[in-house]
Amino acid sequence: MKAIKTSNQKRTLSGIHYHLIRARRRSLAIHITKDAQVEVRAPLKLPESEIERFILDKRAWIVRSVEKMRDGVRARESFSLGFGDWVTVCGRACEIVPTAADVPSFADGKLALPARCGAADIQQSVIYLLKQVADRVLREKTDYFAKRMRVTPTSVQIGNARSRWGSCSGDDKIRYSWRIVMGDEETIDYLVVHELAHIKQHNHSRYFWDEVAAILPDYRARRKKLRALQERQNREQW
Repeated sequence: MKAIKTSNQKRTLSGIHYHLIRARRRSLAIHITKDAQVEVRAPLKLPESEIERFILDKRAWIVRSVEKMRDGVRARESFSLGFGDWVTVCGRACEIVPTAADVPSFADGKLALPARCGAADIQQSVIYLLKQVADRVLREKTDYFAKRMRVTPTSVQIGNARSRWGSCSGDDKIRYSWRIVMGDEETIDYLVVHELAHIKQHNHSRYFWDEVAAILPDYRARRKKLRALQERQNREQW
């Protein structure tokens, strides 16, 4: 459904700067974008007086949310990696160190990168290594838990998604984001079990969560860890 914007998109009300987006929708909603912009999404014919009353009612929440997003923007802009910094890999703090070798390597808790790597290359080289770790670890864990859960995915793929940790398609193809290996073992296991449970239940019903709980009774605590990891990665521009 294509959104229809008003001619005067940018507005201000009681110190709140926002974009009014009218579309063929029934509800009124406020969305804070990743770059800390406020979007007010409204039905096409809703009176502006109702929209403004809604914004004023939500003003305190808007201010808090915008400031939180701005903190994230500042953190992302200032984030950088260099030799001597540390990156979490499967719950273990691993140091980025220079090496005389021409290619990056990962061993003994060290992310060894060619000494010639400049600041712009270091993060990409670390990502290259994390993808290798993800391919090995996630396949091993998927095989282990699939046997325990008595399910068989038709394929396992490692992708580059930023906003989605994993997915299970209707034909039982499982896909993970490599970024999950920056969490600890409990968090990684939760994601794997979550996606495998979708082979039995392609939904998030009570029956689905029963499948997850049968393997990971503490899945709620693990799910909180996953959300915390998402917040950290949002701050760090991965």
